[in-house]
Amino acid sequence: MLSVANRSWASGRTGRRQGTSSGSKVRRIFSERTDPHDNGISTENGHRLRDTGLEAVGEVPWGTHFSIFYETKKDLLEIVVPFFKAGLQANEFCLWVVASSELLTVNEAKAVLHEAVPDFDRLLKNGNIEIVPYDKWFLTGRAVDIHKSVGSAKRLTRQRTADLAARG
Repeated sequence: MLSVANRSWASGRTGRRQGTSSGSKVRRIFSERTDPHDNGISTENGHRLRDTGLEAVGEVPWGTHFSIFYETKKDLLEIVVPFFKAGLQANEFCLWVVASSELLTVNEAKAVLHEAVPDFDRLLKNGNIEIVPYDKWFLTGRAVDIHKSVGSAKRLTRQRTADLAARG
């Protein structure tokens, strides 16, 4: 059975209210799948550990959620670049919701990943990663629309799963 692993990031500065929590939030949504990059290390309950790309966090089991707070653009990039690089190298679907064009634009996000991730342009073109602005992902008009963002996440996951299955 083929399912898709997701790695997502919604960025916002520390102290800024975003949804129901402040600061930045990393949420990893995973499901079981066969992966050629499996490191073979298991937890006590048999779940495989996955590389987060973050030295301070290390390897974690599928489904782990964690939050990381930052204050500057440099702090943000030191976190998200290795996080997404590890996800792309493990053939995970990645989603980056860029929350503040004051801090970082979608184009800047693409540029830094282009510098850090080998073959980034191909991965972006193939849909291995999506980088979208906060307002397009979470808002309808000026209001947060949780149904829109959840629906978009489900639709995108189904689409990427079908794309991966079609590629074999």
